[in-house]
Amino acid sequence: MDLVGADGKGIGDIEGVVENNTDKKQFVVIERGGFLGFGAKAITLPLENIAVQGEKVTLRNMDVAQLAGLAEFKNDSNAFRDLDDRQQISVPQQ
Repeated sequence: MDLVGADGKGIGDIEGVVENNTDKKQFVVIERGGFLGFGAKAITLPLENIAVQGEKVTLRNMDVAQLAGLAEFKNDSNAFRDLDDRQQISVPQQ
């Protein structure tokens, strides 16, 4: 599924949802950049920074320039757990 900006332009691909093992905060994992699947960078966004608008998932409360400053997501320390399709999450509707 694609994440788009307020202008409707694609930002990246939503790869999944993870939950912080400490505070239980949930994040969307986005892959952006790269070419044909090579060189893409995975980043995380808190669920409050996305919204569902019809069939689209849109970025909110942030702009595309702010995404460039986010650190690459690596779960080397197992600080996050993957949420599967059976787990319910709440995403604002617009």
